[in-house]
Amino acid sequence: MNASHLRISCVGDSITRGNAVHEPDDGTHTPYKHESRMLNRGNYPLLLRSLLASDLIYNFGHGGRTAVNGSDAFVRTPTYLAALVSAPHVVVLMLGTNDAKTRFWPRYRDKYEAALHRLAHDFLELPSRPGLVLMAPPPVVPGPASCKCFDERALAREVPPIVRRVAERAGEEIGAIGRASARASGRRGACAPGHVTMIDLHGLWVKHFGCQMPSYQTRRLDLSRSPSPREPSCTQLYGSDGVHTSERGAEAIAQAVLEVLRTCENG
Repeated sequence: MNASHLRISCVGDSITRGNAVHEPDDGTHTPYKHESRMLNRGNYPLLLRSLLASDLIYNFGHGGRTAVNGSDAFVRTPTYLAALVSAPHVVVLMLGTNDAKTRFWPRYRDKYEAALHRLAHDFLELPSRPGLVLMAPPPVVPGPASCKCFDERALAREVPPIVRRVAERAGEEIGAIGRASARASGRRGACAPGHVTMIDLHGLWVKHFGCQMPSYQTRRLDLSRSPSPREPSCTQLYGSDGVHTSERGAEAIAQAVLEVLRTCENG
């Protein structure tokens, strides 16, 4: 089945929300669209719409939210409820950047895996029986407006393995139901009911864009490379805070998701 014919719900925090241009009026929550810090953020779900030539891709990003069910939990937002009733065929879920804030991670480290697993099941068990793409967030990099409030080591070494374990476990648990639904739906690959895929954006950023973090890597961030049209340098993927993606960074996320969705036609 062609992925452009499927409803795809992109779920996450402000990296998913991007510049909020998909929201009505000036936006649904702070920061609002008119604020300068929003203007240069990339909106990867919107770019994915363009790449797939589809009007069925929806942005359920809510800024500042965590997977862990604390005061800033994604599940405490109306965005979460809207995502649940969106009847998706595929859910792309990325939460973890805010969990890895230095003020949270010491408390959230032992809760993050269970919380992400619960969220995975919340979507996999929807009546629409979606496939699920779980993404490990990209790194936080040095920038002129960096807040230095994220645990870079956790984002590099702890979060991606946890996301991978959740993807494997959730896929095994939902597998039997998914296989039965897949035969009835005709959906294949990453779009098949109950199919769980993991994208390691952190690993992709390090491997392809030179995002080496000096605090935990032996090779320093390479700021001198001349970017090519197909492979921008690490710093081009971000805005000034080193957390939120620029248009180029959002394009890189959209391309990574697109590669997975191509299995829907060839799976």
